[in-house]
Amino acid sequence: MTPVARRMPGSVDAHLRNPRSVVLVLLGFLLARPVQADLPGVLSARSLGDDPALSTAVERALASLPDLAAAEGRVRAAQSTSQPAGRFPDPVLQVGVEQGTFTDVSMARAMVGVAQALPPPGARDRARDAAESRVRFAQAERDRVRLSTVAAVKRAWLDLLLVQARLDLQARLELLWAQAENLARTAYEAGRVAQSDLLRAQLDRDRLRQRRAALEAEARARRAALTRLVGADPPAPSLGLMDLGDPPIPTEDAAFSEALARSPEMAAAKAISGEAEAYEGLTRAQRWPDMYVSAGVMPPFSGDVPMWQVGLGIDLPVRGRREAAMASAGALTDAAASDEASLRAILRQRVSERVAALDGFVAANDVYRGGLLIRSEATVASTLAQYPPGAVDFTAVLEALAGHLGDVESFLSSVAGAWAASVALEEASLDPVALPGVGSPVAPAGRTLSAVPSPLRTSPPAAAGSAMSGM
Repeated sequence: MTPVARRMPGSVDAHLRNPRSVVLVLLGFLLARPVQADLPGVLSARSLGDDPALSTAVERALASLPDLAAAEGRVRAAQSTSQPAGRFPDPVLQVGVEQGTFTDVSMARAMVGVAQALPPPGARDRARDAAESRVRFAQAERDRVRLSTVAAVKRAWLDLLLVQARLDLQARLELLWAQAENLARTAYEAGRVAQSDLLRAQLDRDRLRQRRAALEAEARARRAALTRLVGADPPAPSLGLMDLGDPPIPTEDAAFSEALARSPEMAAAKAISGEAEAYEGLTRAQRWPDMYVSAGVMPPFSGDVPMWQVGLGIDLPVRGRREAAMASAGALTDAAASDEASLRAILRQRVSERVAALDGFVAANDVYRGGLLIRSEATVASTLAQYPPGAVDFTAVLEALAGHLGDVESFLSSVAGAWAASVALEEASLDPVALPGVGSPVAPAGRTLSAVPSPLRTSPPAAAGSAMSGM
């Protein structure tokens, strides 16, 4: 019988030692799975919010964040102090002894009375408005902590998805490079290529090991950052970066309107403006003097005829305090209005930057999906096909493989950048937000409304009269 078993080893050995055959194996491996099947958004346009694991991570972060608990405490404190605002001041109990002479005790009378301050009309309403504005500011501060926390978790999640996708690409790259090294070794042992081809393949494999070590370290760092935010080990993502499509691109006007309604900084600025207007109204109401009424009885130590007294008093504005308070309140109202306009302009700028960034990322992704990656893959296929007849050298093969996988990695970074820009729009922050590959580090979650300037938060203007001291 024909010695097929004896011919097969020789045939396989000849096949492995034939550079053209090994190139065909590489070509078949690369093209066995079309790149279009791997592109985010090609087979399904999934959203970042579709991942239930991310929703769980956000809920855990909100439940465990100390900064959010502190902000909630400040809201409760402001609500507690606002409840008695606008009420009449507490009455004053007066107790005394009235004696007509120093020697005749029979003329002494005990006195028990009550005095009550009466603020000017409208003053109590303005004091109540100021207290409610302080509650709204505390609520805006809590909302900022919440929005920043959610955005920080989503950004950390995207960072983890990106590094995981890069590790998957790294595995594919290592497999291709191992095949390329075998190709170079076979050709070198057959005397068809110079030793430099084999050395180049081995050098690039060593560089790949370095890159894998860096990516694995980055993955641990990203997971540690996410663990800090979540407060425990985060759940494993159920959607990878390859599963995500692109977020929708809003118009700039629509995005700005939504940011105005959502921005805690704008809510805080409005609260401060409301507080300043309330204090200005309070000082205007106090142009009229505070009044005091008192009433008491004076039963005698001896005898049967008690006496009584009723009194009425007013403040005497002789030291100019009311005029100074009115001038100060008017200046603070103007300053608060200017601050609000400034914050509005900054928010418009941030929204424009983020919409432009999102539009740029999505446009780049369309280029990747529309032909760049297909041409990159075709370049690899063409280079591999031209290697056996000697039209290109081995360096061109390696560069084509690295270039194609580099294009895929850049595409993944662009997809992550699009979602990071969308998250920044949801956060509605006045601070610049770093996107993948651009900018500076993002401010940590839990920061306060430092962008909202106002002396009213720490030292409100003092009321001009003692009648308002209980409000």
